[in-house]
Amino acid sequence: MTLSLKTLHASSNSMQERKEYKKSKNPSLHNFWRNNIPNIITLSRIPSVFIIMVMMYLPWHGMATLAFFSYVAASITDWLDGYLARRYHIESNFGRLMDALIDKIFIVGMLILLLSRHILPDWMSCCVIVILSREFIVTGLRMVAASYGQILHAEKSGKQKTLAQIIAVGVLMFVYAARQDWNPLFNESFLKYVNFCGFALFGMAVILTVKSGTGYIIKYRKYLQK
Repeated sequence: MTLSLKTLHASSNSMQERKEYKKSKNPSLHNFWRNNIPNIITLSRIPSVFIIMVMMYLPWHGMATLAFFSYVAASITDWLDGYLARRYHIESNFGRLMDALIDKIFIVGMLILLLSRHILPDWMSCCVIVILSREFIVTGLRMVAASYGQILHAEKSGKQKTLAQIIAVGVLMFVYAARQDWNPLFNESFLKYVNFCGFALFGMAVILTVKSGTGYIIKYRKYLQK
């Protein structure tokens, strides 16, 4: 019995040593993956836009629902990447810059999708252009600041704007999925009410977009003069 315990203990130590040897054999690669997990999560939102677009155009039953849940998962990564970076103290200038940029690509891509599928009415294209203009201006401002070695962090108003946009798009996609795939489950009057809430949230997001963009330009106007 004693011999078996000693053998088991020696085997466990041997396995632990092998794991440590593998890590020490290429520590730079191990550290690279560990330190860049938040950045990889951030970058994953770009292909998710195209995947959701394909799902929304496929004629098969259930695709709208799959697109909705894919959108929810992609939206969660917007919180997850920042949480992991702060939790494990692996924040970087690249991560801060790319997180803000990819948020814009993700949201603008989804708004274009909603317009193309007529989930947003055509007249709301002017609102999408307002959002797109704000994102281009702020991104340009960030790039100018970066050329001077200054990273402009996301403002609280900008985070509120992004959250409003994400929720508004999510609500509208939920209504679309419910009408396409869950038709007997929800009453149409209920879906109309939820859809109205989605439009109201989208209107709020547009107002917050203009407000945050104006505040951003005023605060960092010195970079526009260089």
